[in-house]
Formats: sequence, C-alpha cells, structure tokens
Amino acid sequence: AGVPPGKSRPRGSKSGYKPPGAGGDSLFEIDLGLEDLSANPVELKTWAGKLTVVNLWATWCGPCRAETPELVKLSKKFEPLGVALIGVALEADPVEVRAFMRAYDIDYPMGIGGKKFHKAMVGAGVAMGGVPLTLLLDAEGHVLESYLGMIRAPELVSDVERYLK
Repeated sequence: AGVPPGKSRPRGSKSGYKPPGAGGDSLFEIDLGLEDLSANPVELKTWAGKLTVVNLWATWCGPCRAETPELVKLSKKFEPLGVALIGVALEADPVEVRAFMRAYDIDYPMGIGGKKFHKAMVGAGVAMGGVPLTLLLDAEGHVLESYLGMIRAPELVSDVERYLK
C-alpha cells in the first residue's frame, strides 16, 4: 500500500513494506556490501538466530539524530532479551560516524552502507524511501516490520515482544 500523491506518511509509521513469504530473500543471505568502521566486510548473518533491529540512518539527518538517544536505551533493553540492535550509517565517512557514536554514547554495533548496500536492499524488496528507516528481522533475516521515519519506541517494543512469543 503506497502513500497517495501529495500525502506523506506520519512520522514513525510502518512503511507499507510487505515481508517476503516462505522462500523470500533473507537479508542474512545477501551480500549487502556492509562494512564496519575500519572498512572490513560485515554480514548481517552474524546475528542469525536472533530477532534483529536494523536502523538505517545518516549523519546529516535531523530525525536520525533525534531518535538516537531512544535507540541507545532500546539496545540496552533488548540485549537481555536476546534481541540485537544494529546501526547502519548510509554513505557515511567513518570519522563522522565515530564522532556521532561518541557524542550519543552508542555502544551497539555499527556499519556503513554504501551504494552496493542500497542496491542490495532494494533488490531484496526493502522500500528505501528515506531515513531513518528501521527494520525488524526474524531469526532467519526476513523483514517482519519496517518503520519509516523516527521510531516510536512503544510501537517497536510492542512488535519485538509480539515476535518473541
């Protein structure tokens, strides 16, 4: 379901992405071209077997900056539940990302996604309509939920708790 022309989706709303069914693309099985802050390859399958929250953001994005303190709190809340929270800075300079992480006391894993990452995500059916974009992945790497805009913590917590059952 798309947004009618001339209308915008409310902040933090579900993006309308429909998760793949059985046999759909697993983001754990695709080479996303994701790198760590030292330019080493990172694969999302590192977190296979866990419910995983992937937050896509950019250093220049105001809403991304605004939601970061909440994401830091959520990562601490999710960790004892066995839920991973991963950040992916899009088209970013590692120096800027490190400074951002220090400024916001981010201690969850962080990667950098370039053009290959964007192309791979679109190829997997993820609507890359802007940032911030947060994805909730099942233990096999399939997208369960997608949130475009600033994350609403109660909604994400509710969805995580629902999928943990």
